[in-house]
Amino acid sequence: MGDALNYLKTAENSKFDIIILNPPPFSDNSSDIKEAIKSYIIINSFALLRLPDYGILATSSTTPYIDEKLFLKILQKSSINAKCQVRVLEINTQPQDHTYNLSYEDGRYLKFVILQKLPPP
Repeated sequence: MGDALNYLKTAENSKFDIIILNPPPFSDNSSDIKEAIKSYIIINSFALLRLPDYGILATSSTTPYIDEKLFLKILQKSSINAKCQVRVLEINTQPQDHTYNLSYEDGRYLKFVILQKLPPP
């Protein structure tokens, strides 16, 4: 296969009922968080463009420097870029078998959101 972002960019006439994104963290430290945010916005925007109205986007962030609130803002910006609305169907974090230590804040890094693409306002 290939790079998911490149595929989404070049699949102009393709529509998928569901897209599942599990991109890399895009950031190894807090100093390049702006680039990570930009990358998450780009990949989620292209994914939304490839969905029909009422399609499903399951997307995640594994960057410990992006919390749930910021990730939802990223997804909102992605929907604006894709000229659509999105409905949050589910928000999750790490499953019970993926524990983390409270003294290591970066250990709780996974955010997982399931969205439904809605028609433009």
